[in-house]
Amino acid sequence: SSLHQKGRKEQLSNDRLLSLIDELNFINCKSLLFIGGGEPLVNRSTIPAIEKAAKFGMSVGLVTNGSLLNEESQNRLANRLTYIRVSLDACSSKVHKIMHASNDFQTIIINLEKFALIKGSTTLGVSFFISEHNFHEISECANMVKQLGADYIQFKTYSGISFAAELHRKILAELDLAIQLSDE
Repeated sequence: SSLHQKGRKEQLSNDRLLSLIDELNFINCKSLLFIGGGEPLVNRSTIPAIEKAAKFGMSVGLVTNGSLLNEESQNRLANRLTYIRVSLDACSSKVHKIMHASNDFQTIIINLEKFALIKGSTTLGVSFFISEHNFHEISECANMVKQLGADYIQFKTYSGISFAAELHRKILAELDLAIQLSDE
């Protein structure tokens, strides 16, 4: 919906998105992922498309920033999605604002916690993009996500981007603390 540029508003229409699900079903598509170019839930047709794909028996995933995961959407998505992954990248409002230029951190946390309670068979995950702005929150975020009831947290960086040696050492130390939280 945003395509990461102000003023861009391209979206598939409801009719086109739902007919695309029909086409994918016709060719025996087994799985579908709603991701990228902006927040998938901005398009009001995303949830009906997920519902339709799930009705056809497709495995459906959603990657979201979590801000629009309100009670209605949670109830419609629980047990229909195979998995949902929320891009969090922070464990505090301050760092979230730096990473995403938005003030919706508390809304996302509340939405995560509520979805964890009703998710049913849906796997709930969180992704955390590591940067120099948030590395110090890695282990704290892993603990918070675990306490909120998510099934996993994924840590990642951009491929090909290197960190200074000292920062790399600190990142690895934070990751070691996060790994210690594992139930396995």
